[in-house]
Amino acid sequence: MLLIALTGGIACGKSAVGRILAQDGVPVCEADVLAHKAMEPGKPAYGRIVERFGESVLTNDKRVDRKRLGQRVFERTDERRLLESIVHPEVRQAWKAWAAAQASSEAAVVIVPLLFECVAKELWNATICVTAPLPRRLQWLAERGLTPDDAAKRMTAQMSLRTKMERSDRVIVNSGGWTALREQTRRAWTNLINNLNKGRST
Repeated sequence: MLLIALTGGIACGKSAVGRILAQDGVPVCEADVLAHKAMEPGKPAYGRIVERFGESVLTNDKRVDRKRLGQRVFERTDERRLLESIVHPEVRQAWKAWAAAQASSEAAVVIVPLLFECVAKELWNATICVTAPLPRRLQWLAERGLTPDDAAKRMTAQMSLRTKMERSDRVIVNSGGWTALREQTRRAWTNLINNLNKGRST
C-alpha cells in the first residue's frame, strides 16, 4: 500500500481535498480528528493537559476547550511545543494503527497539518501540499470566528507555505470553486499514483 501525506497551511482546504479523495474511494484519515479524540476525558493526553495547563482550559463539563487552549498556546511558543509533545505521540500512534488497517488498499491518505514540523518524511511514499491565496484564507478563518490577530498568530506559528510546497511532491492550489478543486485534486492524485507505481515496477 502507498501511504500519502496531505499537508498545507491553515485554512487552505486540506479537509476539502480529503473529502474529494474519500468520495473517490481513497481511505482518508485526519490527524486533527485524532488529536481531538486524544484530548477526550479518560485519554492519557487529557490528564497531562489538565496537569500542565490547569482547569482553566476546560469547559463546564470538564472537556478540553480547544478554542481556549488554542488561543493560549499560540500566545507562547513554549506552551505550544509542550502541547504538541503531549498530543502528537498519541496522534502518531493512532494514525499508524489506522494505516496498518488499510493494508489491502492501493493507497491511503493521512491529513497532517504539521507534517514537516513533526513527522519524518521517510514515513511516506509521497506528500501533497494544499495552498490557497491569503485573502481567501483570512476570509475562511474569519468565518471560523478567528480575529485577524489570532489568524496571523496561527499562520506565523506554522512553517511557511512556500517551504511546505517546495518539500512536497505535488501541490494543489485551492483558488477556485469546488468543481475546479475536485478536478485539480483528481488530476494530481492520478499522476502521483501512476508515477509511484511506475517507480515501484522498475
